[in-house]
Amino acid sequence: MQFNIDVDSGGTVCGWLVLDNPSETPEFKILTEDGREVKLRSNVFRKDLYDLGLHATGMAGFQIDEALIPDLPSLTSFTLAEATTGLPIYRRCDPSRHVENKVVLIETGAMPQVKLLREVMAHFSLQYPMLDRFPMETIASALGHHYSKSTFASGRINWPRFSGILQSKAFVTTAVLSDPVEDLAERLMLIKLISRQSSTSVTRSLLERHAILVPAVEGIDLNDEKSILKGLRGLSREQRHLIRSPMTATFGATPDEIVQRRNVSIALDNLAQMDAVGIKSRFDDFAAMANGIIGVPMFRADAIEALSGASELARSLGKIALVADLLDEDIALYSFVANAIATALGTAQEQDVQTVKHAYIR
Repeated sequence: MQFNIDVDSGGTVCGWLVLDNPSETPEFKILTEDGREVKLRSNVFRKDLYDLGLHATGMAGFQIDEALIPDLPSLTSFTLAEATTGLPIYRRCDPSRHVENKVVLIETGAMPQVKLLREVMAHFSLQYPMLDRFPMETIASALGHHYSKSTFASGRINWPRFSGILQSKAFVTTAVLSDPVEDLAERLMLIKLISRQSSTSVTRSLLERHAILVPAVEGIDLNDEKSILKGLRGLSREQRHLIRSPMTATFGATPDEIVQRRNVSIALDNLAQMDAVGIKSRFDDFAAMANGIIGVPMFRADAIEALSGASELARSLGKIALVADLLDEDIALYSFVANAIATALGTAQEQDVQTVKHAYIR
């Protein structure tokens, strides 16, 4: 899916959207804050999209005006979403409630920090949690949205692929890293948990992300180290690729690249370009720094959650040599980052946020 907003003049909102199937005519729903829902089918022919081969017929544009929504000029906020997926295409920014800034939180942990995300997203008009569940074109459109003044995105967003867009659109770029072994423990527990639960939009997204691993994990007894070792030894090449060093893969390798030790140094160089980098175990330090950079206290130190029993499973995984092999690059990367943060904060606790920010990962 690709989309963009061309103009919001108050009484008129125009733009376009191309679905994954470029022969389909897109449909939208407009949600107002007083509970109204207005449905709209593409009503503008876009010759430019047709000529570029982006859409088979060119009927991919839209115009929303007072004929459709009489009080459009006076609406402080409304949401335009793609009808089938519900993905927000545009939401008018209300300066009294929304931060006029763009922030991305890159997190590689298995479990989405739902409590944290809900609190942070409330400050922004456009909200894209777990953005990595969408195709590359959709991610690029969400991040490259030039008309939005207030956007928050999160997820395992590949830095080598999308750093250019993030930097050109002046995003405040942040990242929180997890202990690799603890993250693997949460990943295994989460897969078992969601594969047994009733389907929701969140569990479906998580299952899609880990679909290749589900058969292997379901056969592992997480209370038995021998069963864990046997299950990990039996992973296919595709399964190993998915589970191997996800942090290094996110910050130091392209999506189609096989992670190697050299990607650790690339990841460190890339992390050095970001505005705020923290680790889960010292989230309070990250929150203070990120809030200072953004200028709004949106990250709360006590908002981070963990799966019950993950620490115990991590201790068992730490005894298995194969786990260290699977996470070799991430263990090295995390060690460098954690040491850099400890050094920076240990020697600069009285310095201001900006000074500490530049000490991180440098």
